[in-house]
Parts: sequence; C-alpha cells; structure tokens
Amino acid sequence: MDIFLKQQLCKKWTLDKTTCRLISRTETLELEQKQVVALTLLSGNAGNVTKKSDILDAVWPDTVVSEDAIYVLINSLRNILNDNVRNPEYIKTISGKGYLWLKPVIGKRQRVLGYEVRRLGIFCMMVVVACAAYYEKVSRLYSSEKNHELPYQVKQDLIKARYLLANHPGSETEALSLLKSADALEPNNASILESLVSVLFIKSIHGGLTRSDHKIAFNHTLKKLQNLLPDNKVAHLYKARSLFLFERDHILADKHFQHSLKTANSHSHYGQFLLAHRQFKLALQHINQYQLLDPSGYSSESVAWVYLMSGNFAQAFKELDKLKQYSKGSYYYHVCLQALYEEMGDEIKSFDELIWLMKRGGYTDADIAAISTNFTKTGLKGAYTWLLRVDQKRLSIGQYSPPMSLARYAVSAGDPKLAISYLQQAVAQQQPSVMWVATDPKFNAIHNEPDFISLLKTLNLSI
Repeated sequence: MDIFLKQQLCKKWTLDKTTCRLISRTETLELEQKQVVALTLLSGNAGNVTKKSDILDAVWPDTVVSEDAIYVLINSLRNILNDNVRNPEYIKTISGKGYLWLKPVIGKRQRVLGYEVRRLGIFCMMVVVACAAYYEKVSRLYSSEKNHELPYQVKQDLIKARYLLANHPGSETEALSLLKSADALEPNNASILESLVSVLFIKSIHGGLTRSDHKIAFNHTLKKLQNLLPDNKVAHLYKARSLFLFERDHILADKHFQHSLKTANSHSHYGQFLLAHRQFKLALQHINQYQLLDPSGYSSESVAWVYLMSGNFAQAFKELDKLKQYSKGSYYYHVCLQALYEEMGDEIKSFDELIWLMKRGGYTDADIAAISTNFTKTGLKGAYTWLLRVDQKRLSIGQYSPPMSLARYAVSAGDPKLAISYLQQAVAQQQPSVMWVATDPKFNAIHNEPDFISLLKTLNLSI
C-alpha cells in the first residue's frame, strides 16, 4: 500500500490522499475514494501499462465487477483532468492491455535535474531562487491548512472516521466521536469540518431523540466551515440539502446546489432535488454525470427511478434490465422493480418482489402466508391493507419508515384520507422522503384532494 499521503502526479497536480483532493496552483478538485486509488496506481506505474486486472484488484478488492466499471472510472478521471481520449495528455488507452500514465515520474525528473545542477552551478542558483519565489507565491495562494501537517493522531482519527462513513452505515456515532476529538485539537481544519458536517447532517435526519441537538451542531459547524472557506463545495452541498429538506427554501437551495457541483455526490443530490421538482430531463442529466464520475454509480437504480417517476415505464424497465446480471441480490434493485411492476399493472410480479423484500427485511413464514392470503383475495390492495392494518413489525421493505410508509400503504389500500393524515405527520416530523411526494406516482390517486394540494404548498412543491 502507498503510505505517502501527498503525491505529486506531475508539474501541475498534487494528489492529497487524506482529503481526496487534486490540487494545482489555481484550483482544488474533489475526488471520490476510488478515483484516488486509481490515480495512485496509474501514476505510480508511470511509463508502464497498468493492467485492467491490477485496477480491479486495487479499486474493487474482494468485489466482482465488470470491466465496464473500469471504463467508467477512467472516463471520470479524464473528465476531471480535462483529458482528451483521442489526444491524451494524462491517460492513454492501450487496447487489449490496460492504461498508460503519460506524465513523467516526478522523482526521476528530480534525479536528472540534480545531475544537471551539479554540472551547472549557476543553474542551481536559478533553481533555488525560482523555488523560493514559487514557495512564497504558493504560501499566499493557499490557506495555512494546506501547508500545515496534521498531527499523527488527528490524521489517523480523520482517516478512520472517513472510512467508517464511507463503508459502514450505522457507524456514525463512532465516526462523530473521532471527528470531535480531531476538531478539538485542530479546530480550523477544513477536512475535519467537512466530515463533521457530513456526519452531523446524517444524525440530524436519523438521530432519533437527539435529532434537534444534532441539527443545532450541524448548523454551527456548517457556518464555521463557510466562514473559513466561503467557496467550499462541501459547505455549499450541505447548505443546499439543509435548505431543501429542513427549511424548504428551494430557490436558495438551487443556487447552493449549483455552486456545489463537481463531485459525483453533488451531481447525485442535485439530480434528486430536480426530481422532487419534476424536472425530469435535468435530473437525468445530473444523475448521468454522477454515474460518469463514480464507477459504482453504474449499478445504481437512479436512472430507472427518474424514468419511473416521469411515467416512462418502458425505459425504466430497460434501465433495470441492464443491471439485472449485477443486481439480482441488490435490495434497491428489487425495491425499484417492485414499484415498477406495480405502476405497470403487473400485480403478480410486483407481489413476488414484495415477498422477496419482506423475506429480506425479516418477516416470518407466517407473515408471508398471511399477506399472501390477502393478496389472493383482493390483489395488491389486500396486501397493502395487511401491511397497514395488521402488521405491527413495520420492518423495512423499501417503502421508507413510518409515518411515510403508512401513507404509502394507505393510499394503495384505497384510504386517501388516512394517507394524507400520515403524510401530514411526515411533514411535521421533517421526514426527508416526503419531499418527493409530488413526483412519486404512488400518490397520483390523491393529487386532486384539497388537503393534498394544501400539503404541497406547505412543502413549497407543485405538480
């Protein structure tokens, strides 16, 4: 494993692996972890072809993915570096073999330069003066953080917290503790603040009884990050998400979303925001950009959801069919497929998918038998009636959590007033999923209900 946390890729770019950033004299670009791993591998093997198998082993260890994922990953790097596939400056495709990093190895260049300097003393003086001038200019351009090496323990806490957040859902409390310790020792470090903002936002949504306390802490930390770096894209992204989900100020949220754009994450969330506003074409563009920047996004059902919510069921099914060979065991694949079959009117297949989700969610054979009896009698309406009025477990089966899940069950069970009542509870509790109620075809049957129209106004949404 490459233990160096900063690596100069070429004259222009330095890769900071701690913060997942690509840094030049004039700009700083945010990277995904997979992009960092791939860049490290390619540049470390400069002058030699990096095999596709080596990329697979490094980026997706112990995970089975197709070579399409490599293609998407390399294209995302080219997009970030403004590289031209036909006339590449950084990454060249070697047909049938792999990829070649074209920039010279910095270490080798320094050794050649050292040889020339020993021969030419005057040239050495010029280099020293130039380096001093460059250092002084860089010192003015960058904040003290970029020139400040984090203490070892702080660095380890930050790395571990970022790892937990990226790879272990449910570990937010441990990550938050690590980040608080790091922040106490380095209170003005942007990387620590970015991660703190991220985990506090999650806790503001899923923090149970402590949600309000975490929301206060989130707002305080976000403001601190904005004051430190007004143009920080992570700050813009979380400000946008907060304005959208909590404050429902969609005009200002849209501006912050646009300022946040560059990473896969920002394009993904902006696409979801646009989807909530029924701007299907624009949403699709940003979700496609997300998939281009993040190779794992290829297996995402996001594109299918856009087509599903726009009513283009045939295209949605085509998108899901692309993922079939990779996603048979994927929870979200089956969630999307179940909803799609339901909207297409294929109740038998939709119910089969619902049963798959119920088994995955932890329902017993007795539960499956009971809901199956209801389905046999009155179809999906009967199944949703069982989930609404009989089931007390309320396990996760891709319909969100109560009260939003109960609203979905109620509308499918033919009880619009009860559905709206549960939706009003979801609004009062600031349940994030309610923000897509104007787009979700599940609620098409109650679009003309006066109380539903009033609810949309409360959310600053429209149909």
